Amino acid sequence: MVNTRTITATANFQSDKNGATLFNIDAHAVSAAGLKTYIQIGPGAVVLDYGFDVETKASDVLGTLVTAGYFETNSNSKGLRNVIYFATFKLSDVAYYVELGGTETEKEALKNEISELIGLLIKGGAGDLNVFHPVVPELRQDRLNLDEACADVDFGAYLPAEVPAGFVFEDALRFINQEQDALFVNWRKGMGYIDWRVSILNDNDKTRITSIADKKNYDLSLYPIPRADSVPDDLREIVDNPIFLSEEITLEAVQARTYEITDTGDESGSRMCFGVLYGDILVEIRVKGASSEAMFDILQQIKK
Repeated sequence: MVNTRTITATANFQSDKNGATLFNIDAHAVSAAGLKTYIQIGPGAVVLDYGFDVETKASDVLGTLVTAGYFETNSNSKGLRNVIYFATFKLSDVAYYVELGGTETEKEALKNEISELIGLLIKGGAGDLNVFHPVVPELRQDRLNLDEACADVDFGAYLPAEVPAGFVFEDALRFINQEQDALFVNWRKGMGYIDWRVSILNDNDKTRITSIADKKNYDLSLYPIPRADSVPDDLREIVDNPIFLSEEITLEAVQARTYEITDTGDESGSRMCFGVLYGDILVEIRVKGASSEAMFDILQQIKK
């Protein structure tokens, strides 16, 4: 298939105390004509969270029993319907599911494509699912109390020693998956809040780092509300949430990030949103109801 189609695939695993085992493979094949086919491969059986309420037909294809079906959607506002072809079969103990769809004008092309793909898969023989040797990553999603959050070996030192009067600890979460490694802590005071996120700086974050000298990147006084109209498109990401270096940040910079909005049904209070980089550790804060002076003092006291 790789000689005639563009193939992308993801191997999905499930794990328990005995280690990781393959759950399935989600694959996508695109033909030269642009027809897109979904292929699921699984040990023993395929697992779908949907189905088509139509009759299926079993037939012999190159000595393999293939069960296939055809589904038509209702007509759209232009009187056109979409069609979906699907099929399941097994090669040894490896199960396959193949599905592709398109407009009814592509009906013949779709039928030919799924027929050819099923033939190629069967000719290729059962896939060797033993080639995968995954390393199970550390995964966490732990609710913590404040003492546990402060004691976190990676990020606890980057939490406030104290928060402004009236703010009460609400919750904390230590979260690790394949994409995130972060500590979230939240305090509340009425409708006010201090939301604190600590993580390791990643490559995507680096585009938001700014020097204090570049006020266009962070000074909200330059951009009247609604900022969707006043912030240039090329600066929108960094103006929304800039990152200052801990050795550069000043009270004036924090004040430049502070603004007030009076909303019906919402109590007034200063708001701010920005990040501070301590080495390779990123602290990001969202605040409502605390002064810029108080937040600057907290940030100055954090481990450097």
